[in-house]
Amino acid sequence: MRTPLNLLVTERALAVVSGSGSGHFHDMVIEGAESPEIKNVCAKLSVKLADELDNVCTVLDVSKRRFIEAALLEAVHRAKRIMDQEGVWESLEGHNGWHKVEEEA
Repeated sequence: MRTPLNLLVTERALAVVSGSGSGHFHDMVIEGAESPEIKNVCAKLSVKLADELDNVCTVLDVSKRRFIEAALLEAVHRAKRIMDQEGVWESLEGHNGWHKVEEEA
């Protein structure tokens, strides 16, 4: 099964190779329609990483928002899997309200 980031990058890479589609249409639809609640997440990045992010998104014709969202979904999924494998949830059970979060489909 492909990860969210893998799906997004593969889709956009194939669109670039085939010369079809625009990655910004989806963002315009989301901004213009009723969408799920969103929250701004801000982080300072090194100039080099920010430039690489800009370049990848430009080449793939995908918005930074979509790319970052896919990358964060993948990172959270991986972190939860590692935490589960290492017994973090069992170790924290009952401490400060921590409990295992079931994986999202």
